[in-house]
Amino acid sequence: INEASSQAAMQLRGEECARVTQTTDNTRQPVDVIWAIDNGGGIQESIEFIRANMSVFSEQIVSSGVDAHTVLITDALDPDVVSTPSPITGIQSGDWRSICVDEPLGSGDCPDDTKLPNFFHLDENVGIGYDIPGNPDPWRHPLNLFISLYEQYRHALRPQAVKIFVVVTDTDALEPDHNSAAAFTQGVAQLEPGMFDAWKFSGVVAHEPCPPAPVDVILNFASLRGQVYIDLAEQTGGITGDYCTQDFEPVFADIAAGVVASSQLDCNWEIPDPPAGETFDATKVNVIVTSDGAEQQFGNVLASTDCSGVKHGWHYDNPDQPSAIEACPQTCDFIRSLSNARLDILLGCDTVIAGPE
Repeated sequence: INEASSQAAMQLRGEECARVTQTTDNTRQPVDVIWAIDNGGGIQESIEFIRANMSVFSEQIVSSGVDAHTVLITDALDPDVVSTPSPITGIQSGDWRSICVDEPLGSGDCPDDTKLPNFFHLDENVGIGYDIPGNPDPWRHPLNLFISLYEQYRHALRPQAVKIFVVVTDTDALEPDHNSAAAFTQGVAQLEPGMFDAWKFSGVVAHEPCPPAPVDVILNFASLRGQVYIDLAEQTGGITGDYCTQDFEPVFADIAAGVVASSQLDCNWEIPDPPAGETFDATKVNVIVTSDGAEQQFGNVLASTDCSGVKHGWHYDNPDQPSAIEACPQTCDFIRSLSNARLDILLGCDTVIAGPE
């Protein structure tokens, strides 16, 4: 909470507040976004779309002003580097499976595009051959990697931030240990107490197996409906886009909008200290929220159980020994719907009591 004192008196219901007004700017909760982008053979048709639209995501997040940290788990090799010959075709080519994030989110300096503290790129192949029989690393699908690599990207996360997992893949989470929504949910819960109290899951996945690839594509891997990812998105209120449409721009924009929407305004505030030489009087506190120049006053209710009877209201955390002001649930929803919101806690005028709805 950023507090600023003002000596100007304020009128409240015809009464001039004799005390200093404590103004506190309402803040948004930070958001940590954790991506895993498939590097498997089937992704080749879509890699340029994904690269371009990671830039769209980057620009929208930065321009929104949301305090967002982004972790990207995927191959980070330079796309211009010549790779070893393909075991299938024998043809040498650039590392077409890699992703590199340009400014403003990433540095754009492949392969080291990490730009702390807001962007961390963990260089790992995702999904390479995990659904091929006999593959020595069958566990490399996104859900397993989110869990197994946690200690490597944990430093980029913040305990107080809402978490959003995002997957881009053309197949499903087939291999244990995290090959169901329930198993992944349990795995997240066991990572670290307090780190994932609030999280969502979104994905760009195949809603149905994609149509056959054109015959001139060098590699052709079948897609699968991403059922586990779809289940997770539905259970957590996330967003899914259809990988098979190849229309990534609106999908990435929707995910960016979902990230912004998850960054919520606070709904409880510490009571500011009274002016020097004064003592706090719990019967002389008022709450006003200002949004785009328009003021809205909220009345006081005795306890949270009284919130249902008023349109908008607030109450103390502890009526006998208050240390914080808490908005009623409906008032919290209202505050979070506002733009450019600012909260004023007024000291020194008789508390306005909330009227019936």
